[in-house]
Amino acid sequence: MTKIQELRSLSEAELLSMKIELQNKIMHARFRSKFEPPKNIMEVRDMKRTIARINTLIRQTELKEQK
Repeated sequence: MTKIQELRSLSEAELLSMKIELQNKIMHARFRSKFEPPKNIMEVRDMKRTIARINTLIRQTELKEQK
């Protein structure tokens, strides 16, 4: 799990690439779960939460730029 402090230290481009990477991992995990049981059932949930944190940080930077 990625902590929010670690994410805040990244640039916006790095956050976007990390978000895309996590979305791909979720897609592959769902695909794999159709053929074999998942090894860690909390894996997808943790990735979704990290994506939500990334989206929040991206939105915060957008709002700061508007002011």
